Amino acid sequence: MKTRIDGAGWRETVALTLGEPEQVRGYVVNITSAEPGQIAGQETDPAAYRFTFEGWPGTRPLD
Repeated sequence: MKTRIDGAGWRETVALTLGEPEQVRGYVVNITSAEPGQIAGQETDPAAYRFTFEGWPGTRPLD
């Protein structure tokens, strides 16, 4: 999912995948949850999606 990340004096758009941490400007950013989940045979209105992110300084290793 393309995600815009804003920091002090910078802005960057990156592609993030649920559960796959990415390095961004000295930080590690991760999508930890996405709701609602997919339901077979049903379309979900894009406005209904909600995402939870976490981030930490890039000195912590990517597990």
